[in-house]
Amino acid sequence: MRCKYCHNRDTWDLHGGKEISVEDLMKEVVSYRHFMNASGGGVTASGGEAVLQAEFVRDWFRACKKRGLTPV
Repeated sequence: MRCKYCHNRDTWDLHGGKEISVEDLMKEVVSYRHFMNASGGGVTASGGEAVLQAEFVRDWFRACKKRGLTPV
C-alpha cells in the first residue's frame, strides 16, 4: 500500500515477518487482559497490514469476543 504517512515503513515488505495462528495470537493477547480490564481498553487492529489481512482480523476479533475482550 505504501501509505504516504506510514509510521512503519519497515513493514512494507510483504514477504517478511512470520505467520501466526489466531490461537497463538490469542495466547499473547490474553496475557494483557488485566491491563485491558483496568484501563477500559480493548484490542485494536489498524493500518494497512490489517486491511491486507481482513479475514484473519475478522477471525481474530471473533476469538476476542468469545473470550470477553472488546475489539475496538
